[in-house]
Amino acid sequence: MEIDDLLLEYGLYYVGNPANLERLRRALYISDGEMEATCTVQEVDATQVRGAVLMNGEEILQGFQDNFTPKGDVELVPNTINLYQQKINKKIGVSNIESSWAGFLAGRTTDRSEWMASRFVLEGYIIPQMNQDNELNAIYKGIHAPPTANVPNAAAASMNGFGKVIADGLLPTAKIPINVITTGTWSSDPVTFVEQIEAFVNGIPEQYRVWNLIIRLNKVLMQRYRVGKQLKYNTYYKDVTELDNIYYYPNIKLVGCYAMAGRNRIWCCTKENAAVLYKRKSQGLNLWKIEPYHLGVSGDWWKGVGFWNPAETWVNDLL
Repeated sequence: MEIDDLLLEYGLYYVGNPANLERLRRALYISDGEMEATCTVQEVDATQVRGAVLMNGEEILQGFQDNFTPKGDVELVPNTINLYQQKINKKIGVSNIESSWAGFLAGRTTDRSEWMASRFVLEGYIIPQMNQDNELNAIYKGIHAPPTANVPNAAAASMNGFGKVIADGLLPTAKIPINVITTGTWSSDPVTFVEQIEAFVNGIPEQYRVWNLIIRLNKVLMQRYRVGKQLKYNTYYKDVTELDNIYYYPNIKLVGCYAMAGRNRIWCCTKENAAVLYKRKSQGLNLWKIEPYHLGVSGDWWKGVGFWNPAETWVNDLL
């Protein structure tokens, strides 16, 4: 734990004060699981989940006749969701706090794992930072790349996020293509932007518009939509939650996500169709002694994202 500034300001002394704990604050982290909340999270036992989708069903109904006249066909297309192994390795040294202002975080035993300082670092930094790394860099923007031996790689390289899954689903080689609806460049005018979103929704086949669809977008666009909806439909008296759906399709809602920051793409499907899969997540992180006065925090699991049926996903033509 780095405390150089603390020592420079307060010196190498611990002065007991019951108010010290109340004066200790942790940094503000991005809310974890924001995009995951718009998806179905599931624990699995495999590192590649294989399924199939019934596609290209042909007309089958016909008028009656005595002869047997088979008609229609359907195709079963494979669909896979890959999981990627992720981990946390962190070394914690807390001995230096004992003779500092933060000495109240030390313990009465030599086992540093029982010190409040270790739990504070684990719960106040490591877990929230891990969740923020996932939200900002991995769940949408991640592009998997194998790490170099003995060198930790970036969070964004730890898995393929939804952005990469969507990009692959738009390739000509995609077995089950994702649907693209052209929106053009987003307007900076809030009312025009609302009309662009409504045109996007109207591009989804009518039979799907009755579903509880979710449009994910960045928070800047989310706020622009709210302002535009207030202006267009004179909804100033409405509860703010009513600003987050489509006026003529209240079952279709918009969710602004930090994971989409800087992206002009929007993507739409049901919560059930967007999958976030984990293997071994429930085992959590381990805190253990690696040296006489240092602790290690470690944990590993597998994670992957994808769509159970990419053909029931719609995106716009921007990145």
